[in-house]
Amino acid sequence: MSRLHVLVLVVPWLWLAGCIEGDYARDPSDSGGGGPEDVGPGGDQGDLGPASRDAGDEVRDAGGPPVDSGSPPVDSGSPPVDSGSPPADSGSPPADSGSPPADSGSPPADAGPEDPGINPGWIGGACAGDGDCPFAGGTCLGTAAGWPGGTCTQACDRYCPDQEGDLFTVTFCVEGEAGTGQCVSRCDFTKLEEGCRPGYSCVRRGRYQEPEVTNLVCLPTALVGPGDGPGPCLEEALRLGLSVTPAPSVFDHPEGRPDLTCTVEEPLYLASPVLGANYRYMDAASPARMFMACPLALALHDLGEVLAESGILEVIHMGVYNCRAMRDSDNLSQHALAQAIDFGAFVAGDGTVYSVEHDWESLHGETETEKGAWLQAIAHRMYDDRIFNIILTPDYNAIHYNHFHVDLTPGSHYLGKPGVEVPRFLGTFAEWGDD
Repeated sequence: MSRLHVLVLVVPWLWLAGCIEGDYARDPSDSGGGGPEDVGPGGDQGDLGPASRDAGDEVRDAGGPPVDSGSPPVDSGSPPVDSGSPPADSGSPPADSGSPPADSGSPPADAGPEDPGINPGWIGGACAGDGDCPFAGGTCLGTAAGWPGGTCTQACDRYCPDQEGDLFTVTFCVEGEAGTGQCVSRCDFTKLEEGCRPGYSCVRRGRYQEPEVTNLVCLPTALVGPGDGPGPCLEEALRLGLSVTPAPSVFDHPEGRPDLTCTVEEPLYLASPVLGANYRYMDAASPARMFMACPLALALHDLGEVLAESGILEVIHMGVYNCRAMRDSDNLSQHALAQAIDFGAFVAGDGTVYSVEHDWESLHGETETEKGAWLQAIAHRMYDDRIFNIILTPDYNAIHYNHFHVDLTPGSHYLGKPGVEVPRFLGTFAEWGDD
């Protein structure tokens, strides 16, 4: 074969081999050109859910022609430089967003505590200015002056006017910070759980120019000092669930005895029922609240636990407070201190009436009737459990022929005169009086 023939055969073969080698050399660089493999393992994007697949499609569509997709690597170097500035810019919104809390904090300060709607436009009601107190002499003690939510008031010498209606509390004249009289609201536990509006506390204060006459009134909590509250007895009564309402203090004298003064310790009104038993005055058709000293209310609670054992649903009484001296004595009766009560009868749920006047037999010894035995037992139970300090039965004297007298005389523990027969007095209770 001639040399010319060899060259003709070899040269084409070399050219073909070079082309094949060049194609394989270009494959690695082509694989980095932004194809589907750029998604990484996301070649299996389907595992990320439909949303990811849609997003991947959008990326591929947005990629545009291969020529354009080649330029992003060059441009993508600059975004990190640009992306550094957004954090600096994004840092300012927190600074701006910090201001709304400062702004939102001011309305509560202006609005004060939530207004329960008691005493609207009247003494003790909330106000933002004098215009919210549209009554004669009405002015507003504002939040800035220490009265949360503002309080309507007016000047007073000793007494304040009252407004009728379920939304209004009774008023009272106290000495203000300037040393003059100002009208405030009394505490009212029937209208407000704490007796006063939010931001105010129930405290005892004397009447302006008559400090011996006190009452429970609503004053800013910030102005209330230690010991100004209702007192431990009233707090205990409320804790026990008794239906009590603080009452005005009394300053009275027995008839013809200006040298004796009737005062009541933590006066209150006690409403029925007391642990299921209603208290009804002997001449009344229905139960009514009773005025008494707070310690007596606690004693009636203890008695209620005993009466509940016998299913007693009604107690008929003959009175609590009576400003008078004991018979033929210069000493005040415990009734004058509202720390005594007289029981005339007890009525059970089945209608059984245990009447002291009709069913009493004796304090000691055998009894002939079931009712007599029950009355004897309850008298001893009140003594043994020290519910009351003094218990006087019909065995004590003729005056007590129709009732038990019980009281809280300090330091005493006494249960009548055992086994003494006494004549029956046929007059009325009012003619005889009591101890």
